[in-house]
Amino acid sequence: MISGSKHRPPEGLFVRELMRDLLEWYKENKAKLHPVELAAVFHHKFTYIHPFVDGNGRVARLLMNLILMKNGYPPAVIKVEDRLEYLEALEKASVKGNLKDFIDFIAGQVEKSLDEYIKILGLQREIPERMNGLEA
Repeated sequence: MISGSKHRPPEGLFVRELMRDLLEWYKENKAKLHPVELAAVFHHKFTYIHPFVDGNGRVARLLMNLILMKNGYPPAVIKVEDRLEYLEALEKASVKGNLKDFIDFIAGQVEKSLDEYIKILGLQREIPERMNGLEA
């Protein structure tokens, strides 16, 4: 059971195979999907499987940010004031299978992080070519 969610994770009996499938999916899609989309979908798939009793969201965000940073993007920092929107988008993805809002939310958080770095460094913001095609 996930507190506050209508999503019911798969039985523990299936977790090992589902995690293996997730890693296989990642290998197959890491060169096909935009890195931000890849990271967001990986996060969703991980939390959908819910392999641990506790800490699944924290681990999912850590892995998502690892994927982002390995591809040259800043981490998607989900601030307290954005938590409800994050949880609602994740719930919609998990229960209805619609990942668009979740991917858009994560892209927006990556963009906010990028803006913070630019502000701290005192640079002028230009949208990198690799962000084109993603809505934030």
